[in-house]
Amino acid sequence: MECWKCHGPTGHGDGPSAATLTDNKDLPIHPYDFSSGSRFMCGVTNRDLYKIFMTGLDGTPMPSFADDIKPAEAWDLVHFLRTLQPLDTPEAAIWKAWLASHARELKPIGPEGGGGGVNVDELFS
Repeated sequence: MECWKCHGPTGHGDGPSAATLTDNKDLPIHPYDFSSGSRFMCGVTNRDLYKIFMTGLDGTPMPSFADDIKPAEAWDLVHFLRTLQPLDTPEAAIWKAWLASHARELKPIGPEGGGGGVNVDELFS
């Protein structure tokens, strides 16, 4: 899915395509920075975020991934993205606990990836 191209390898909205994105009126639009807060363009709940993956966002470059991602994978992505937010969420607590003992297994997201172990960037490819 290559989410990193717009949202960046760490979800900060600073991917290589971010500066080129426009809305349906050809006005510049910035990808969501997952580290900036809790409100998404279309809501605040996990269900809202799931809906964005499955339907896309009209008027924006955010496409639907309904044909490319299974529902369970979309939910995995929802929970992963919640870990990037500066919130005290159950997902963030689970991620921090797992990361404490598995950090060496992570593979960076993006074209310069590498390493081995858990392939977190499969969600973004």
